[in-house]
Parts: sequence; C-alpha cells; structure tokens
Amino acid sequence: MIVEEVALTASELEAVNQLVNEVHQFDQTTKDPYLSNQYNYFSQMSTFVLAYCKQKLVGLTMLYADEEPGSEVELSIIVAPAFRRQGIATEMFKHAVRISQKYGYSQYSFVSEKIFLQQNPDFLKNTALTITDSEYYMKASKAVKASPLAGLTVEQMTADDVDEVAKIYHASFDEPLTTTMNYLVQGLKDPTGLSFVLRYQNKIVGYCGVDCGQSDYFFGLLIAEEFRGRGFATFFIKQMMATLQEQGCKEFSIEVDCDNPAAIHVYKNAGFVVATEVVYLVKNECTNRTVLA
Repeated sequence: MIVEEVALTASELEAVNQLVNEVHQFDQTTKDPYLSNQYNYFSQMSTFVLAYCKQKLVGLTMLYADEEPGSEVELSIIVAPAFRRQGIATEMFKHAVRISQKYGYSQYSFVSEKIFLQQNPDFLKNTALTITDSEYYMKASKAVKASPLAGLTVEQMTADDVDEVAKIYHASFDEPLTTTMNYLVQGLKDPTGLSFVLRYQNKIVGYCGVDCGQSDYFFGLLIAEEFRGRGFATFFIKQMMATLQEQGCKEFSIEVDCDNPAAIHVYKNAGFVVATEVVYLVKNECTNRTVLA
C-alpha cells in the first residue's frame, strides 16, 4: 500500500525514524532525510510517499521542492533492506512524479551517499542515473570557543530583519527574490527551527538557519561578500554552536560543497569532521528509463 502525506503524524514520524535507522545500519550511511514540508514552495503539496507491507512501513520518499515550478525536485528514497528489489522504490517514484507534475515540476535529482554507491557498484548502471554534484556532510559534538571580534554580535532573527537578510541572501545565492523571501519567512514560522543573523556595527552581514532535529543542522549560512575573508564566518558558527549547546544541543551537522575548501576550513576550525559524502544523481540523458530498486 502506498500513502501520500503533506506532513507526518507523530506515529508516522516514529516509524520513519525507525526505518531510517535500520537503513543506516545496513548501508553504513549517515545523513538523515529532511522530514518537514516547511520550505516547500507549495505548502499543500504532498511531501511524503510512504510504502507499507502488512501495516509495516517499508519505504519512504521525501520530495523537497523549495523553488518555483519548472525547477528541480530533490528526492530522498529509502527502502527497508528486506524489501528491496521488489519494485517498491519504483512505485514510490511514480507517485512522486505524479505529485510533482501536478504542481509544474518535471526535473528530479536523487540524494544518496558515496558509500552506498561503493557498496552497490551496479546501482548507477541499473538505474540509469549519473552523479552531478557532491557535498560533505560534517558533524561536531561540542562547541569550540570563539575568539572575540570587535563589533560582531550574533542574534536570533526577527520578522523585522527579513528584508535586509533577503537582499544579502539574493546576492549570495542568486535565488529569485520571491523564493528568498518565502524561504526566510517560512524559517521564522518553523517550530523546530531557529534563524540567526550576524551583525557588524549593528548592520546585518550574515545569516544562518538551524533545523533542530536529532542534531542541530546548519543551513544557508552566508556572509555578505564585502565582509568575507575576515574571520566572520568562523566567529558566527562558533557563537551559534555555543548558544545552541547552552540550550541542550548534543550534536551539530552541516553540509558543504566538496569543491569549497574555504568553507571546509571554516567548519573544521569550528570542530566539524567529515561524516560522509552526499551525492546527487540525475537521469542519464542517453536513456529514457529510471528504474529503482
């Protein structure tokens, strides 16, 4: 049985976390799928496809579509080890396609990990997928004390800060301004998340969101271009980690492009180590088939 959900109930979330842990243990993978529709462009769009066998959750697909129709939908698909090679992933993918096409999306990328591909060397050939991008998923278990920098303060973001942050974010990531505004507003509404700003002499020069899940996951971290290379990012993340640890956080995580040595250096300096390499897969343009295990 396949079920589509906009958001997960408490019992569904518990079952999903059990499935995720089972898959991690079997595949030796690390990164948890994002389990919220908070940032999807369409709040009413079904975000989760759940596969059941005799009332047992055996498969999960998560659709992440935070940009306007016509952009790419990011898919995370997992299946319990004992239920693989039975067409479950393919059926969930068909549901994901129907959902996304209803809202004007027709391009997809699939999230996996390098270790999974190494352990399953025929996976790319069998699924007609190819790697287009990769990121390091990094973790830290404790905050590292930040050296003071004159004029810098870290504060929780408020609704009054949205316009100022949106201009910096838009310039840094070249995202449409409407998408950026929606992203920031939804972040403030997220009951499981926090948003921080970095101020220099009372001017906002940095932003970062935090998803407070099994670990506190940093995302969207940026420093305005004219203030980069001055240690601001290192100070910013260390101060956020210290604040979150005071609130009871036990672990931190972040993702960074593998070809961004400057950011990797900043995160290592803050105590992060590489836990896994996340890969993004897309359909091979030489074939029309995408068959998943």
